[in-house]
Amino acid sequence: MANLPKSSVTKELDRNLAAAKKGGSVAKFTVSVHPRYKKGNRDAGHAMLYFYLRYQNDKCTFTSGVKCDPSNYDSKTVTIRGQGEEEKTVHLQNMVQDAKTCYHELKITKRSIDLQLIKATVLGQYIHGIPTLQVAVDKFFEMETAKEKAGIVSIGHWRKVRGFHNHIRAFMYHKYRLYVPLEVVVPAHAQALLVFLQAERKLSPNVANYIVAHFKRIMNYALEHEWITRNPFISFKRKTDYTGKARLTREDLQRLHKVHLSTETLDRIRWVFLFNCYTGLSHIDLYRLTPADVQHTTEGDAFIMTFRSKTKQPTITYLPTVCLSIIERHEKDPYRLQTGKLLPVVSNQKMNLLLKEIAGLAGLKKHLTCHVARHTFLNLLYQTETDEKAMRAAAGHGGMDTMRKHYIEYDPEAIVRELKRNIG
Repeated sequence: MANLPKSSVTKELDRNLAAAKKGGSVAKFTVSVHPRYKKGNRDAGHAMLYFYLRYQNDKCTFTSGVKCDPSNYDSKTVTIRGQGEEEKTVHLQNMVQDAKTCYHELKITKRSIDLQLIKATVLGQYIHGIPTLQVAVDKFFEMETAKEKAGIVSIGHWRKVRGFHNHIRAFMYHKYRLYVPLEVVVPAHAQALLVFLQAERKLSPNVANYIVAHFKRIMNYALEHEWITRNPFISFKRKTDYTGKARLTREDLQRLHKVHLSTETLDRIRWVFLFNCYTGLSHIDLYRLTPADVQHTTEGDAFIMTFRSKTKQPTITYLPTVCLSIIERHEKDPYRLQTGKLLPVVSNQKMNLLLKEIAGLAGLKKHLTCHVARHTFLNLLYQTETDEKAMRAAAGHGGMDTMRKHYIEYDPEAIVRELKRNIG
């Protein structure tokens, strides 16, 4: 085989091996910067400078982002000769110094020498071993992603967190631009984030408040890892405006029963939605139902017993005659037979889209969604003075506070009748 010319990196390794054979000491940690050409582009005149970190048997390579003419570059002094190259030289030498400083800090504090951490520090993603604000936000999202993959949180929760994450990243670029330490976040930035979300991202006040509360959780995550000593958003309290919650009355349900629908798809969506109104299951729990989830009491009454995907709380809900007839109606549905599900449930987005059309045909001026069915179910239970323990079991909630806050609507007519009876 022909003798190929050795690169400066290979020569450096050869020198270290020769020193080891002679009984000399081999440098445990080295930083070097060398040019690297793109494959097949060696005569382009400019090459990217790459960092080479080595510690014992570990190595890490990454780009510096700086290009130069290799003939004008001195790898021993990390200097680029030529007019107008002074800034590049200073930048490279500062990066080398940052790598050495981080290594010595890890060594002095008796922490493991992590080349990836040193790399992140050199690139400005870590400051003195502590992640920057942008990296901390990304790490929190990575944790939520791992939870979703492990089945700890639902895919719906993860998608909501992903949306919050994107909005917060946009705010950080707007406010800070580059990587900045966590300490730059101050309490006043909570209000700045609210203004940005409503003015620039065109979000409602309620959604903007939820995102700021999410940012507060990220700062708590940083606090738990001892990256900061105090959460700057500790005094932030989420404020939400009451917008009213759509729900259907018994008269509305009768309209949906009687409305004539021209297509089989709309008819299928109508009956699945009504089944949801009488059981109160969330869309994801309804989608996951199988015939095995339908059980019977000793008296022959049918019910569903499962666990809520969101809260992992047990859910027990009675199946009235109308629900049993809906199940029987779809026993031979091709989609149901193919998937083995209890009902032919489509995606949440598609179902909500078709419910708008059904509402128009039924003459309902309410915005129908899958979640409206759950609100309808719980309000019907509340109006009939159902036992609280039974309501909690049917809703899959641990207490009544959540239901009163988010689901239950007071019926004005019922309140007037009650006041009239007591006041006279």
